[in-house]
Amino acid sequence: GMRVRVELITPLVDKLLNILRVLKKQKQFNFRASSLLLLYDGGSDGPHVGSATPKFDVRLIDFDHAVIKDTPSTSDENGIRVGVRSLIQLLKNLKFSLTVTQSV
Repeated sequence: GMRVRVELITPLVDKLLNILRVLKKQKQFNFRASSLLLLYDGGSDGPHVGSATPKFDVRLIDFDHAVIKDTPSTSDENGIRVGVRSLIQLLKNLKFSLTVTQSV
């Protein structure tokens, strides 16, 4: 059957927070028009449904428009860091609304 895997939202947010930390630390590149690739193997339950940890990952991809900064900077990358923060907030809101809906 189909169901929403609410329990995966927190680990997904954790992976996104790690990506955000790396983006904040690096001062050498400007990223323009990069993408996030979300990978999920829904068939990784094993012989007993719910017994195995599902496989998922998050990757930053599409570096065609990444350029070396002229001067090192810690300035906010308007596109990519704002986008990652927005996705984190969206997932947190989704988890909250699903948790509230399931508890009613």
